[in-house]
Amino acid sequence: ATTTLLSAISNHCDVQSSIRYRSERRAVLGVAVGTQPRDVQALAQGVGNTRICIIYPDMARIRFTDTQGVVQSFLVGGEMVAVAVAMATFNPAIDSATPWTNRQINGFTDLGRTLDDVDANTTANAGVTVLKKTINGIQVRHGLTTDMTSVLTKTPTVIQIADDVQLRCRNLLGVYIGTKFVPNTIQQIQGRVNNLFKQLVRDQIISTYTGLTVATDPNDPTGLLVDVFYKPV
Repeated sequence: ATTTLLSAISNHCDVQSSIRYRSERRAVLGVAVGTQPRDVQALAQGVGNTRICIIYPDMARIRFTDTQGVVQSFLVGGEMVAVAVAMATFNPAIDSATPWTNRQINGFTDLGRTLDDVDANTTANAGVTVLKKTINGIQVRHGLTTDMTSVLTKTPTVIQIADDVQLRCRNLLGVYIGTKFVPNTIQQIQGRVNNLFKQLVRDQIISTYTGLTVATDPNDPTGLLVDVFYKPV
C-alpha cells in the first residue's frame, strides 16, 4: 500500500462495484517492510474506503525446508501478510457474514513486529486491520476497513454481505431478461426474491428484511425495479 496505489485501487473498486459495471471488488493490501504504525495509520486515513482493508504488521516470519532438509526461518513483507489474510477471510468454505475478528491466519510462525495494546488500538482506530500472536497462533485482532465512519462502513463483512446479496439477486433475476412481460411476471419475481431473502435469513447472512416491492420502472416500461431493505448479520 502506497498513497498512489491506494488511490488507484480505491477508484478501481468503486467503479467496478457500481451499478453500471456490476463487478463488485474489494481489496486487501499490506505495507512495505519498515512501515511504522504512524505511517500505516496515515495511509488508512488517507483512503477511507469501505472496500479497502490494510493489514498490519509489515512483516511476518515463515519456516522453509530446503531440498537438503535444512529448516530455515525467513522474514517476509507485508504483501505476504495481506495474501494470508485475504485467503483466510475470502475462503469459499465460509460465508460472507463470517467475522474477520479472531480468524486464524496460517502460514507464519511469528509476526515480525509486535504492538502493545496502546499502539494496536491507535492503529486499529485509524482503520487498519491489526494481527496478533496468541497461544493458538496468529489471528486477526480486529477486522476493519479503512472507512471508520460508522459500524456499517468499518465492518468488512457488511460490504461482503451487500456484494453477496447483489450477486445472488442478479443470478436469480437474470432468467427474466428477454422473457415476455406478462401480468403475473411481477408476482413471480416478488415471490422468488422473497424466498431468496428468507433463505438469507436462515443462512444467517442477514438478520431481517422488509419493504420488498417490485414495480415497473417509470422511465422504462420494459424494466422492473426491485427494492428491499435488509439488516446484515
